[in-house]
Amino acid sequence: FGPFGALNPRELWMMVVLISGLSFLGYWLVKALGSGRGSLAVGLVGGLASSTATTLSLSRRAKEGADAASAASGILMANVMMLARVALILGAIAPAELIRIAPTLAAAAVAGVAAAVFLFRRRQDRDNQSSVTLGNPFELRPALIFAGLLAVISVAAAAGADAFGAFGLFVISAVSGLADLDAITLSAGRQASAGALGAGVAGAAVLIATLANGVTKGVMAASVGGARTGASVLAGFALMALAAGGAILLTPH
Repeated sequence: FGPFGALNPRELWMMVVLISGLSFLGYWLVKALGSGRGSLAVGLVGGLASSTATTLSLSRRAKEGADAASAASGILMANVMMLARVALILGAIAPAELIRIAPTLAAAAVAGVAAAVFLFRRRQDRDNQSSVTLGNPFELRPALIFAGLLAVISVAAAAGADAFGAFGLFVISAVSGLADLDAITLSAGRQASAGALGAGVAGAAVLIATLANGVTKGVMAASVGGARTGASVLAGFALMALAAGGAILLTPH
């Protein structure tokens, strides 16, 4: 119901459960393995729960005196896991779109891992006891807020696509990706699986949102963690973007 028939309460809540489940898996891994196992390990498990929370936590650690290269390596690894999270979401609701953008996601992930390992080896704090603070993903209030955000973005994406075609969806993706990647991934994937979008449009929208989200994380790392942390993170993100662009150019269409 609602504008453009974009709202389905059952589907919306199923998507909330999907995201909460992925977040809980990362949350459980952090609790089970401990969050003081080094920045790469923290990024690996924390990024599955929330790449934003992990980026913020490690940036704060850098501000408090932790090594910038160490913090940046964890942030990059967390955002590599964000790509894995995108792949899991699309695989669950729009596998055809995942197949189309899998080479691009894989190229960006490989570049991100390489940059994270390079920075990790250049760290000065050899003990490297990084930590991350995550909220419980099964708390009701954040789930309700996410459901509301998903509903708003679903309507906005449908309206943009209806009024301006793929360009409208891409603009909505860029704007929403600055704040949240899960919601636009779910919305675009849902429209693709319902046949409301042309082949490859949803995948392109997800890639645009991912790029916008990377800009947000880079600004967050620089503003909270300092210039050295921000520069390392942005350099890593630039390498990931170049790898993704190369994969797009080389992938047959």
